[in-house]
Amino acid sequence: GFTFSNALTASSTLSVTGATSVSSDLVVTGNAAFGTTSANYMNFYGNQINIPNNLGFIGGNVGVGTPSPSALFSVGSSSQFQVSSAGAISTNSTLSVTGATSVSSDLTIAGGLNVTGNTYLATTSGNVGIGTTNSHNMLEVLSTTTPQMRVAYDTSNYFTQAASSAGAVTFAATGASAGFTFSNALTASSTLSVTG
Repeated sequence: GFTFSNALTASSTLSVTGATSVSSDLVVTGNAAFGTTSANYMNFYGNQINIPNNLGFIGGNVGVGTPSPSALFSVGSSSQFQVSSAGAISTNSTLSVTGATSVSSDLTIAGGLNVTGNTYLATTSGNVGIGTTNSHNMLEVLSTTTPQMRVAYDTSNYFTQAASSAGAVTFAATGASAGFTFSNALTASSTLSVTG
């Protein structure tokens, strides 16, 4: 056999009929074709890749747009989109999904989430947590910054709900005609204080 300890450059066609092992980087600056028939060709033509059959990578990471992928599968010049060996997906840039998205396991969002369509959260066997990954009820909002919740008509008319470190709960209405109206009976199981 032949072992090349330095770079090998082929100015014309380079044909390999047996198994080929590359222990370091393989850089293709022109066109490259792998396979013998159109049914099993893997073609690299400029910026396009055509793979009609399965392609497996054993060992190392795969990078698209980066020569130094930091995860099992990385996309972007600094691995902005990553898929780990455990299947976890992460991105430090915007992730845009135009179709329906189904998540059968936990979904953790560390940044902002903008949804322009309908959102359905199936909680038949789990809860929704905001500020916590261990929610105790169907919906839990956890924060030491008060108020924890705000329901608004617009930026000037809204009410807030706050829970203190001692368990005291405060409802506050803000607006031109701020106040609370109960359209049904109000029952207080403890002291009810009205200051106005």
